[in-house]
Amino acid sequence: MAAVIALGYCPKPLFSFPADRVLPANPFDLWLVLVPALAPLFPSCTVLLLRLLSWQLPQAVLIFLAVLVGSLGTMASVLAAVFAGGGDLMTFIHGASLSLAVAGSILLFKQLDPPNAPPTTGIVLLSVPTVVAIWSLAAGLVVAAQAQYLSGGRPFCIAIHGDEKPIASFAALRGLFFYTNRSGYKDADRWYFHSLLLVGNDKNMRAYNWSPRHMRFDYLADPDRMLVGLQSACVPKIAFLRYLSLF
Repeated sequence: MAAVIALGYCPKPLFSFPADRVLPANPFDLWLVLVPALAPLFPSCTVLLLRLLSWQLPQAVLIFLAVLVGSLGTMASVLAAVFAGGGDLMTFIHGASLSLAVAGSILLFKQLDPPNAPPTTGIVLLSVPTVVAIWSLAAGLVVAAQAQYLSGGRPFCIAIHGDEKPIASFAALRGLFFYTNRSGYKDADRWYFHSLLLVGNDKNMRAYNWSPRHMRFDYLADPDRMLVGLQSACVPKIAFLRYLSLF
């Protein structure tokens, strides 16, 4: 479970840190950057500590810490979802499930009676982010397969709308990092763009918007009428996936 959560949740900047990110100077801003980035590693660190040190803490202390972390994380997720534009549901699922991962990891330190009994509450809580992490990894495979299929051998590219550059790694295709939390990427019908697939050249380009809910690329029949232009997102190229790194 711990390894799956780390693979599904760890943000790409963590794999390449600090090459593509500058640390904030403000301590509070630094906290906001590091906590979401390092939280996916908490279950793995917990398992390592349990194996090496066999730490156990009183049940009352663990329950208090787990409830505190879970509550604060869930409230922060709700606030983030309120200001997330079109990705409100995904933002909440992302943050709330990650909070459960940390809370469940804390409960693994429970003093057991009998000693060899599994800490079931912690495992149950960890099962939720594990399922979300599996979905995130599976979504990356679906994105790559659908992009290859829809391109039909033509040039194509994939980009997070608003970044003005194509994605550079397969890690960026994971479901938890393939949706938008920006506001304003919509037309009159409130269609928010998550990630874009552009196929073809300038004269005959087809645009698709990724749907996290349906796990597919939806065709945009008239992208020119959108409030935010699509053509500048990336430049299609033959065999686009071959140019992506793993992380």
